[in-house]
Amino acid sequence: YHIYSNSNEEITRQLNNGLIDFAFVIGDFEYSSFSSIKLPYENLVGILVMKDDPLADRENIDLGTLLTLPMMKREPGTIHSLRNLEWMDNNHLNTVATYTSMSSAIHMLRAGIGYVLCFKDNVDLDLLDDVCFLPLYPYLYNDTHIIWKEHKEFSRMAKLLLDKIAEHYNGGEN
Repeated sequence: YHIYSNSNEEITRQLNNGLIDFAFVIGDFEYSSFSSIKLPYENLVGILVMKDDPLADRENIDLGTLLTLPMMKREPGTIHSLRNLEWMDNNHLNTVATYTSMSSAIHMLRAGIGYVLCFKDNVDLDLLDDVCFLPLYPYLYNDTHIIWKEHKEFSRMAKLLLDKIAEHYNGGEN
């Protein structure tokens, strides 16, 4: 198996050209020309904060506080784009940087450039002893789907994987 992260546009191109078999997508994606299975994972949206930051003592971050912070968010069009967050831009989210790599965002957080807007499941907090995650409040979750090109002829191994995923998550329907 080969796993990587990329933009919606690149994932779509690769699926349409038969270069990849499946993609896991979080949040908004144009599903009309793809088959999909909704996975039972909801990704909690929040921010990464240094543990020595005064905000680290909070249980969550409300919109009023969020709008006052210098924020780094994932570059638009990436496969992990945050669904339904237009309200942030409409409320003038103070975006100081965008990122495509979570490790780069964490380096920028450590350098004091800003806070990182992300999904909780995109970060292994057990490996980061100086960083904590604060969920947005009210809580915001995004769905996860596995998608593939409709009417695709799969290899035996890819078909076996898809059948196992379908059996596990939606009773065998795919």
